[in-house]
Amino acid sequence: MEKDRVLVKDVVFPVFQMKEDFKQSRLIKYMEDESVPASKRLNWLPYFTYFANSFSDINNYILPYEEPADEFEEQINSHAATDAEHNSLINKDMRNLQDKLKDFTFADCLEFLWNDNIKNSRLVAYGIANLTQMASNPLVRYCLIRVIEELGNTFFSYFT
Repeated sequence: MEKDRVLVKDVVFPVFQMKEDFKQSRLIKYMEDESVPASKRLNWLPYFTYFANSFSDINNYILPYEEPADEFEEQINSHAATDAEHNSLINKDMRNLQDKLKDFTFADCLEFLWNDNIKNSRLVAYGIANLTQMASNPLVRYCLIRVIEELGNTFFSYFT
């Protein structure tokens, strides 16, 4: 267990470094660009829907422990249950954009979500699912949660 504590300690700096690097990404720079109308800055939203809904599945079906062995695993399960609901916010935003997407059929939606333009969103979701399945140790799962939380908090801070 002592080895695990060192691993968690060693992860803290890289997590926050990733957060700082993310703040310098093209997407964040675009979101900060007030010369671009706010409605246009939301054009990324359809590209994010696959990940947001996959993230819900990861939190519902992969991240939680079926039979939590201790309080830490129970806390991870509680956190996962909360995060599993976040996709409803994205889906609500998509409903608000429905007028813009009114000619977008269900078949169009499926084709859009599984085309190469969305490939990276799918790969991120699959990668997180894979890492979560490999991480039976709750401390490692907690580190994964922290990475996702920090990047998500950074990203969504541009919408509040």
